[in-house]
Amino acid sequence: MNTQRGQFVRVSDPGRVTLAVAGGVREHAMTVGVAVEDVAAGQIGRYQTDGPCNIDTWDLEAGKMYMLDAYTPGAVTAETQYILGVSAVQTGVATGPQSMNLNFNYAIYFGYVKGTAAIFDNATKRGFAVRESSPSHVATALADSVENGTVVGLSVKSWPAGKSNGHTATGWMDRDDTDDDWTDVVGTALLTDGADYYLSDVTPGMLTETPPTTPGHVVTKIGTAVSDSILKIDIQPPILIT
Repeated sequence: MNTQRGQFVRVSDPGRVTLAVAGGVREHAMTVGVAVEDVAAGQIGRYQTDGPCNIDTWDLEAGKMYMLDAYTPGAVTAETQYILGVSAVQTGVATGPQSMNLNFNYAIYFGYVKGTAAIFDNATKRGFAVRESSPSHVATALADSVENGTVVGLSVKSWPAGKSNGHTATGWMDRDDTDDDWTDVVGTALLTDGADYYLSDVTPGMLTETPPTTPGHVVTKIGTAVSDSILKIDIQPPILIT
């Protein structure tokens, strides 16, 4: 992918780098440096791995420790983000608005810290939307009614029916080593970067870019893709279609 000067990168394949981001797949957070020039996808570029670094596009607060951001690939934040699947990766201390002393420190992985455990009434795939079916039980959600379309979270793992599993209504979701694309959830291997995703009124648990339009069904927004593999979760109450 295209990389801009000042964005933080990780190794994707031998001799190749891509933008780093602090969550989901732990390997995606393993930052190796910061790009020091704009580089088009597939082209050779340079990145800096340590020491004082000056980037004229940065807007930092001197004295603050910066960490890899959980939502925006390549970005950093001065806020600690204890949320779903986030690796705490320190990138360095800002020495001025456009300067940082790079010092990468791979701290702990917080995992699904805001997941909620429940018994799943039916088999589910990681990323499927679920609703509360009874106390401490959830089932795959479907946007065919307000009751069925009231989503409480996305399943954090693929799991058979009758087992206790976690679901989360916060943070973001990526695909991991056992679920390497989004086909089971949205019908395509990749997300559409920047697109909003809604609960399907056709297939229980699945998401769709096209909101339902059938009267009596509901529109339940689930989140927004911040890249072609990462969904920022932002579950909204169902809106009844009249």
